[in-house]
Amino acid sequence: MVRLLFSPLSREQLFRFLKRKLNVRSMNQLAERLGAGKSTVRKWRYGELYVPGEFVPAEIFSKLEVVDSKEDNWGAVKGGNQGGLNKAREVHKKKMLDGCRKGGVNSAKKLRVWRKKHSHETESGKLGSMISSGKIRKTKELVALKEKKNETWFVSNRVPFDSQGVTFSVYDKEKGLKLPSSLTPLLAEEIGMHVGDGSLSNKKYYYSLRGDIKEKDYYATFVLPAYKKLFNLDLNLLERPPICGIEMSSRALYEFKRDVIGLPVGEKVGRVDVPSCIIESRDEVIISSFLRGVFDTDGCVYFLKSRRYPRIQLEIRSNSLISSIKKLLDKMGFIPAVYEYKIVLNGPVMFNKWVNQIGSSNPKHQ
Repeated sequence: MVRLLFSPLSREQLFRFLKRKLNVRSMNQLAERLGAGKSTVRKWRYGELYVPGEFVPAEIFSKLEVVDSKEDNWGAVKGGNQGGLNKAREVHKKKMLDGCRKGGVNSAKKLRVWRKKHSHETESGKLGSMISSGKIRKTKELVALKEKKNETWFVSNRVPFDSQGVTFSVYDKEKGLKLPSSLTPLLAEEIGMHVGDGSLSNKKYYYSLRGDIKEKDYYATFVLPAYKKLFNLDLNLLERPPICGIEMSSRALYEFKRDVIGLPVGEKVGRVDVPSCIIESRDEVIISSFLRGVFDTDGCVYFLKSRRYPRIQLEIRSNSLISSIKKLLDKMGFIPAVYEYKIVLNGPVMFNKWVNQIGSSNPKHQ
């Protein structure tokens, strides 16, 4: 029997399908129905072990992306001492390099090098060897037209919050938890982070925000201070390689996110969208902050054509969210391209506009 390693999105799709098919809600219940160990099933889910082909239903197999396979006796994935998850990333990266040369996954160093190297070049000069000067000129003209068309849309509405219906638990009171009274740029960015990597669990009042362990600096230098400033929470950084992040059980924060902000509980795929408060603000700073939060958790930058042609990409498993983010980018004068679950901004004009108007709080992007 062959064992299979799926891409992260396909693993998520597979286990969501298995839960529905077997009518279970938790990973523990799924393990019991599959007749496998709980720890083993979790390792399948997170790519630390290859999934035996016998557990992959035929009706979904054709929809999944297989990034590697091994014979049954191969056992656990061992990419040196990195484990299966890093092996999955390695294989996935090699596939991407077939069509483009990636400047490191979200490499901060190479972004700085690119900007420094080309800051003195006119976009119709040396960069014209990559893109015709006519195309650059047309891109700039289109951006200017879109910005002019939508400049009256941005009116900077203040968005107050009514949190009177939110219940503070004993824990919340002991911690001195506070809730924002109105939408601010920092809160908008936190909402963007939640949309990207956050989760409100079906468990009682549980919230988590998690990313790759390589983003430890981002969580330590930006995320933790942001939660202190927004909610007066002193949180500890969770480190469980290959992930890091924050998690907590707070009734007030849970109800605030669910009932006031309008973020979904449980599975986000296909359900999450831009919260109405972000759109209602019609504030360019608020919207830029929200997009920055999404990008810092779900986005990447890579380079085509000898590493001189930048591309910004967001990958999101929600059609409604893709559509809403595209509309916001259009309002700001960007020219986004949509490919199923991806939003892409191509070329130096879009790259410079993103850096100047949205930017990043994540050290790996700076």
